[in-house]
Amino acid sequence: MKQSVVWSKNKGKIDDEVYETHQTLMYGEMEDVKKMVQAKGIKRVKDIFIKKPSKVYTKPAFNLIAKFVLDVREKLDINKYVKSLY
Repeated sequence: MKQSVVWSKNKGKIDDEVYETHQTLMYGEMEDVKKMVQAKGIKRVKDIFIKKPSKVYTKPAFNLIAKFVLDVREKLDINKYVKSLY
């Protein structure tokens, strides 16, 4: 992953793998996402996305990632992912 994708001034108490996964999904280019999926596996990335949500996404990005990148079939609580609905 590019350092600029996973860098943050203060990431708080969040697990490094969870943090890196969400940052890459939200801010990375598709090539970054592909590399992450190859390294971790689609099941692991999807599990992190579903079971350990992070409020870093815009509504359009959340929908794109959930529906098309990760093919999430279950209903997710958008309020656990989206930092702003606008």
